Amino acid sequence: MIAPLVCQPNVDVIVISLDRPHETIECIRSALQQIGVSVHVYLVDQGSARENIALLEEFIAEVENVCLKQLGYNCGPAEGRNIAATMGSSETIVGIDNDAELEDPTALARAFALLQADPTLGVIGFRILNHYSGHDDWGSWCYTDSRKSMASQSFYAVEFCACGFAIRRSVFEGVNGFEKSLFIMGEEIDLSYRVLNAGFSIRYVPEIRVRHKVSPERRVTWRSGRFYYVVRNSLYFQYKSQVPKCQILLSAAAWISKGTYNGLLWSALRGVVDAALMSIRFARSRAQRSAYVLQPHAKSYIEAHAPVNRAGFLARVRRQFVGLTDHH
Repeated sequence: MIAPLVCQPNVDVIVISLDRPHETIECIRSALQQIGVSVHVYLVDQGSARENIALLEEFIAEVENVCLKQLGYNCGPAEGRNIAATMGSSETIVGIDNDAELEDPTALARAFALLQADPTLGVIGFRILNHYSGHDDWGSWCYTDSRKSMASQSFYAVEFCACGFAIRRSVFEGVNGFEKSLFIMGEEIDLSYRVLNAGFSIRYVPEIRVRHKVSPERRVTWRSGRFYYVVRNSLYFQYKSQVPKCQILLSAAAWISKGTYNGLLWSALRGVVDAALMSIRFARSRAQRSAYVLQPHAKSYIEAHAPVNRAGFLARVRRQFVGLTDHH
């Protein structure tokens, strides 16, 4: 007697690429090797060189369940992931950086099971390890330094790292995905607050791990625009989150001080000005504003699960006069 076929749950894996074809192929391969789920990979390329596209196309022709969309330009990680997500239809969406690989073949089945077991869980943040050393990749750690000692423990969080995560499609679409105007830097916490506002939780799950190759050659460095985006997006996010204007002004002054100390004053000033312009446009959009007005349940969640910054005033001032490196 032939045993009936077991229908495996579908999982959409979204990947964005910009060159690094060999790393991208290994990333996709790690997704296709998952067991216990039916994986469909949606790859959005944001302007790779023609020879690198050819390598991707050659690989994709030899495997199943991989779909490539070529944009021909770089729209940023936020919008790139949005586009990749629209290509699929599975309720579970998993995002992985194209220079990262899932550590074991049961990772996605376990992520799916966790989301199924808790209908209030909206996002799972994976543990990000350095591919070469196996140690935690602190450059991808977004849960404050005070929680580094908890890297091997699961906990509720107020954000996640997009290098490796799982999210319900209904939640992702319900909050309109990543904010594309951010382009890069800060898009995860911006999405996270809307997820929390919608009544869902975020959980860091270290048992689900990716190994990150930490490729610096395509990283946006501090001097090539990273500092500008950090300044602009952090101030803009503060405004959207109803942080008191006096506090936002203090943050702007701190960023300008940090930029001056690191020879990035122009980037800091551009970031402050553009954050103000984006905030003005945001204030005119009633639909956008409503998504960021924190509801009582979201405020309670954030108060319970966001570590309090207990650094004194002088310690905070000293932080503005620390040299920036592209390793963090």
